[in-house]
Amino acid sequence: IQQRLTEQDETINQLKQEILRRDFDKQNSELEKIELRKNMQERDKSVLDLKKEMARRDQRIDQLQNELQMQIQEKESITRALKQQISELHDRLRVVGEHGATLKARVAVQDKRMAKLEGKILSSSDRDSSVSSQGSVDDLQVVKDSLSSLRVCFKGGDPQLHTLDTLEHSVSALLEKNQQNNSTSSNGSHQNSYSSNSSRRMNFDCTGDVRRSPITAIPGSTSFSVNQLDGPPNGNIGKGQNSTKVLYFTDKTVNPCMCTIQKRLGEITLKDFKQIHDKSSGNYRYSFKALDPEFGTVKEEVMNDDDIIPGWEGKIVAWIEEDTG
Repeated sequence: IQQRLTEQDETINQLKQEILRRDFDKQNSELEKIELRKNMQERDKSVLDLKKEMARRDQRIDQLQNELQMQIQEKESITRALKQQISELHDRLRVVGEHGATLKARVAVQDKRMAKLEGKILSSSDRDSSVSSQGSVDDLQVVKDSLSSLRVCFKGGDPQLHTLDTLEHSVSALLEKNQQNNSTSSNGSHQNSYSSNSSRRMNFDCTGDVRRSPITAIPGSTSFSVNQLDGPPNGNIGKGQNSTKVLYFTDKTVNPCMCTIQKRLGEITLKDFKQIHDKSSGNYRYSFKALDPEFGTVKEEVMNDDDIIPGWEGKIVAWIEEDTG
């Protein structure tokens, strides 16, 4: 009996130990369960935050897509407008080209008319002065009508309008001097014609304010023969003489001024030329007609007083402009 009691006690002790172990395991399990629940809650919170972030990013992506679509539409609209403007510019350039060709043709026609008018004036004589006077008036009216039609083709601020005004004024002066000189000597008539022709030639020499520019670049200037625009037909002006004739234009007068320098052509400097020009105040630029092997007849600017002035067919043709710069 004692042995059985001892065995039962041992069995009871083992059972108690097992119960204690299981209670301890149960407590550990409860703690692990609590920890797992806490971790799950944190995971659920993280998942919720991630869902919110994804929703926000999806909204931002949609917004960016809409903005990108709007920018693409704006770019396409601007591209269409630019293409339309380019097409309009091409059309305008084509119209301007046609208009320029028409103007060039009309200027050429006016050149021919002016050449014919010059021939009529130079061939007039004392014998038919009255008939010549009436014809000159008719020719002058034709020239004025032609110049008026040309003025319509230019804008209000176009510098060519000044050229047309100068041309009309020069032709009027040429006709008036021709009528006056019909009753005087032939030499006086010839000199006035030369002065007027030089004035007329100035309109085809104005190629802009450049250092050295070709006169032949002006539309219609090639229609005139150099011999038609020259002075005395013998071409011996200043040749073998100790004096040189000078014809110069200023920006304040329409008609040119003529004078003589008592030196041979090739010996005259800019300082000599300045002595004949009354320059009371201000700075001036001096350009002279010269012959260039590449461009032909050009305007050459001379700035140093000791530089030799270029000549043109035995004389000096100059332009004096006030330097506002």
